[in-house]
Amino acid sequence: MEILMAILILVASATGLGLIVEEVGIPHVVGEIGAGIILGPALLNFISYTKTLSDLASVALFFIVLLIGIEATTDVLIKHYASAAKLTVVSFIVPSSFLFLISHFIFGIPLVMCAIISIAVGVPSISIVSILILKYGLLHKEGGQKILVSVVFSDILAFVILAALSGGGSSFMLAIGLTAFSLTFFALDFLMKRHARELSDIFGSLRKTERGEALSFSFVIIAGLVIASLLQLIGVTYVLGAFFAGLLISRAIVGARLFHMLKNTFRRLNNSFFIPLFFSIAGLEVSLISAQYALLLIALLLVSTVSVLVVGYEWARIEVHDIKPTSVVALLGGRGAVGVAIGSIALSGGLISDNIYSIIVIATVCLSTILPPLLRGQRTVR
Repeated sequence: MEILMAILILVASATGLGLIVEEVGIPHVVGEIGAGIILGPALLNFISYTKTLSDLASVALFFIVLLIGIEATTDVLIKHYASAAKLTVVSFIVPSSFLFLISHFIFGIPLVMCAIISIAVGVPSISIVSILILKYGLLHKEGGQKILVSVVFSDILAFVILAALSGGGSSFMLAIGLTAFSLTFFALDFLMKRHARELSDIFGSLRKTERGEALSFSFVIIAGLVIASLLQLIGVTYVLGAFFAGLLISRAIVGARLFHMLKNTFRRLNNSFFIPLFFSIAGLEVSLISAQYALLLIALLLVSTVSVLVVGYEWARIEVHDIKPTSVVALLGGRGAVGVAIGSIALSGGLISDNIYSIIVIATVCLSTILPPLLRGQRTVR
């Protein structure tokens, strides 16, 4: 099938099915992945997964994660880091550890694959969680900010673990590279904030020129590609680089008007094209699993659901006073781009098998349908 026709069918099907499932309170990502599963080898075998589609999915993921970084500023990270770190431990590290133990000691899955499964299935996705927080007007509540920061920490940690498992170089050199990058990043962030007025004036003057807006967008994209490439050079996935690049873009630095323009433009591109394209292509990679893997899938779903229900409710009861505990549980149950991205990167790197990848994607779809609907009692913001 011609690539343009394949893209047309994937995006149209993913968009349509995403809208349908969203009407009944299920995150659109479920429908988008489902479209790929239906069209792919798992069911109709109408569209095949190709290298070209894989490359397109990588480009789409770059823009998805870049916007996530722009939405999550470093200021919010710093303000709620202590409480969010606790939530990251109890809502991601502990459940993922249980998933790892079950996968290895009960089902005999190799250690590296167990680690990939545990972080991909156990990590909440900032793409889903941030959308839910915005949709239900929780971004300006302290509880919503704590959850968002915790999810950011969890996602960063998940990608760091994935980078360590990928092992382009030694763990020691990887640690040195990450430390050097982190110090450079926060130093750059500090300097940019210190000279925010001057930078804002530069972007303001640039925007007034004939091609100013185009050049501003080019600068942001190029900066994202540079940072993503630097992280990839030290053995870390480009996805984490796109996220950090987005973090450097703030309203104070580029100006309020350009900042809103950047967010709105990237959001529209993502929602209308990149997100349905990425998730539908991810669905194409899903294949049918054997009875042995079906039991593993059920066990992973049970452990993940119970852990989020218990831990999320207890944490909310102690730490959060402006959001209902059931809403906290619903938010923490959001799965999406991060888990699927980890699975896709691990599959392309030969770290997991097709069956394990299928389990990750199916588990992501199932978990995204189980807990987020608990937000139905929360008032939406339009």
